[in-house]
Amino acid sequence: MIKHILAAVATLLALWAMFIVYQSDKEVHKLEEIQTMIAKTQVKVKLNTAEQTTEQSAEEKASSSKEISEAQEKKKKELDEK
Repeated sequence: MIKHILAAVATLLALWAMFIVYQSDKEVHKLEEIQTMIAKTQVKVKLNTAEQTTEQSAEEKASSSKEISEAQEKKKKELDEK
């Protein structure tokens, strides 16, 4: 009789352990899906900064920085108007 009780307890513990493993596996699968969704939304930009710095002259750099500052000022004015 005691052997049967011990066997039943061992069986219940084994089933409980399998259930816990199944639940944790579902959670891991959810995390993998979230990671793939995040990876799909990431924007990848490739910059060749080394090539740009060697190709641009000082005048081009100055003119581009002026253009950037002018564009930023325009955006600030638009935001102020809103």
